[in-house]
Amino acid sequence: MRLIASANGLPVVAHPFDYPGLTRMREWLPQLRKAGLVGLETYYGYYSPEQEKAIKQLADKYDLIPTGGTDFHGPGIHPTPLGGRYVPYAAVERLKAASAQRQGQEPPTFELPPPTE
Repeated sequence: MRLIASANGLPVVAHPFDYPGLTRMREWLPQLRKAGLVGLETYYGYYSPEQEKAIKQLADKYDLIPTGGTDFHGPGIHPTPLGGRYVPYAAVERLKAASAQRQGQEPPTFELPPPTE
């Protein structure tokens, strides 16, 4: 995240349901937010309405931007066609505002806690 922020980028967790253990991500979100995370991919290709709602609730809880997209890599490579996933324009507006705010700022520093079993 520090590298992304140092390039004036905005770190976002892509397709969070694809990671093993959404519960684990819930544990890390407060620290990730402090480290500079700005968004969670909420509106993603094949996510169900229930999955979308769960991620949106997490984004809202941690003041993260609910982003989205199709993850299109080319014809026949991904099940969602280019432009085939609706993302509210409010996400774009919030990303633009976060980008403007981030310009020229020193990237945050932090370390993830060690994994717990």
